[in-house]
Amino acid sequence: MLRPACLDHRSTRCCSLGNPYHCPRHRCRNRGATLTIRGSGFQSGSTVTINGKSTSVTFKDANTLSVATPSLTPGSQQITITNPDGESVSLDAAFLAN
Repeated sequence: MLRPACLDHRSTRCCSLGNPYHCPRHRCRNRGATLTIRGSGFQSGSTVTINGKSTSVTFKDANTLSVATPSLTPGSQQITITNPDGESVSLDAAFLAN
């Protein structure tokens, strides 16, 4: 089962994707920032979109994906992770782009 657990924007702080209101909002510069998504059930070939835009994804292991952010409109960003088997999960307001 695909379960993202935390989002890390170039720091050691993690933000629970299942409970985003209990963690600080991450701010991300526009384009080129690296996001690390930690959780479980990730598969080699997983894709990630941010507000519907494709990203460059590096599969680290079943618990970690590294994502290069595309050019983003400032504001709240939705992240969607899709495994090659079609399983998908989304989080609204995962982080803020500035």
